[in-house]
Amino acid sequence: YSMGWGDALWDQEGVIFSHLDKHLDFINKCQQFYHARAVLEQKFAKDLIKLTEKFQAESSKPDVGDEHSTLLTAWNMALEETIHVAKQHEDIHDRINETCVVPTRELANKLKAGKKEGYSDLQTKKKKLQEKRHKFDTSRKAYEKAYKDDMDMQTKLVKIRDSSSASKQKINKARSDANSLQSATGQAKDQYNTERFEFGKSQQTFYITTQSNIFHSLESQFHSAIKEEGRIICAYAGATSEVLNILGKCMEGIVESATNINADNDVELLANIFKTGHNIPSEILPEFNPADGSNQSSKTPSATSHLNIKSGKTKGFKSMFKHSRKRSSPREDFSHLPPEQRKKALVKKIAELTDSHTKESKRLNAVAKTIEIYRNQPQFGDEKALAAAEKDVDSYTREKGRLAAKLFKLQVIHCTLTDTPIPQPPDGYTGDPSGQDLIPATMRKRADSQLSQSVSVRDVEEEEEEESDDDDEDDDDDFDNQYEDAQTYNQKQQQQQYLQHQQQQQH
Repeated sequence: YSMGWGDALWDQEGVIFSHLDKHLDFINKCQQFYHARAVLEQKFAKDLIKLTEKFQAESSKPDVGDEHSTLLTAWNMALEETIHVAKQHEDIHDRINETCVVPTRELANKLKAGKKEGYSDLQTKKKKLQEKRHKFDTSRKAYEKAYKDDMDMQTKLVKIRDSSSASKQKINKARSDANSLQSATGQAKDQYNTERFEFGKSQQTFYITTQSNIFHSLESQFHSAIKEEGRIICAYAGATSEVLNILGKCMEGIVESATNINADNDVELLANIFKTGHNIPSEILPEFNPADGSNQSSKTPSATSHLNIKSGKTKGFKSMFKHSRKRSSPREDFSHLPPEQRKKALVKKIAELTDSHTKESKRLNAVAKTIEIYRNQPQFGDEKALAAAEKDVDSYTREKGRLAAKLFKLQVIHCTLTDTPIPQPPDGYTGDPSGQDLIPATMRKRADSQLSQSVSVRDVEEEEEEESDDDDEDDDDDFDNQYEDAQTYNQKQQQQQYLQHQQQQQH
């Protein structure tokens, strides 16, 4: 700019300070906006986190058995990314406070202090100038009065001289008074000229130097404030733009998880998890013929396969949908589960035991190294510490052996069920490495029959169920035997009804 406030606005003091007051109000409003925006971002972040955590608690559990579908996985990912979005809004709150609210407040205080200092300094300088002006006005008035009195006296002296009746004494007195007034007027004039020069010099110094410097200082502060406000506005935009990239990554994560949704897998997941492996019973039985006494039944399996009739009484018998209290109790080898679910449970338990066995091995190795250090370097451990470490070794060894035995047993059972080779025993196992002694009695016939002859899966499962349920209730007999019992009972009932009908006709 070509001209500053000190030159262009030397006579506009009120305009300058009024404009500074308006600008201070503007800065305060900006600060209020930044603060309100930061509070809004913080509130939004808290509400978003609260909302998301509510739905996370509801969707944290598996939706298909013990597993999550791809749809639920994508939904949980969307909720997790939403938490990240909320965290970014918290960062926006912090950034706005740090880069906008605080600097704007400091800028307003600085400009206010500069304006106050400039105004106070200007008023002090103006007061001194007013004192100079007052002296000048006083001397001017004194000179004006002396000059007037002198002129009046000169006029009076002329009249006295022209008067024929005036005495010489009177004329001399008038001349003396006129000379005195003329001398006083000269002194008043000299004082006036002195004060006029002093006031003029002071006024010139005030407007050209003093006031100009103050106005230039205020102008410089105002100029710096404008530049700082521009920087703060850029920082306000940056507080949001800096997290846009992160928000974009969050959205990309949601989209990626959504594109990984596999409808086919989700549909098949239910069947894969809950299928039991039982064979489906035949839907239609041969027609009953009372003439030849064949063991047939006209009832469908839905009417007979779920009934077990003994001694003329109807009882519910075991089927694929039967869950008696005794059989529903968990067993170590998961034999209480249907075949497919048993295999999956074995795989999961084997993985857990493998992890536990590995951890126990690491603990045992660590303690063994500690004992070696104690023995080679006694300064690191006394006899008491060595005894405690050896005791820990014994404890860890027993635990490792227990886990190894349990793990190998489940591995043998799983391999027997899946017809796969039995692996090498885990470290710490002290039994038969072949694992044949670990095969349950209920599964040995299955293993032997698989090696000797090819039998159907259903026959193997029937033998397994028959052997494993010897100690169960009478209503826990094998499915086919009970089904035959039901057919036999139905046949006898129909034969009796037929004979009774014939006897009635003969009677």
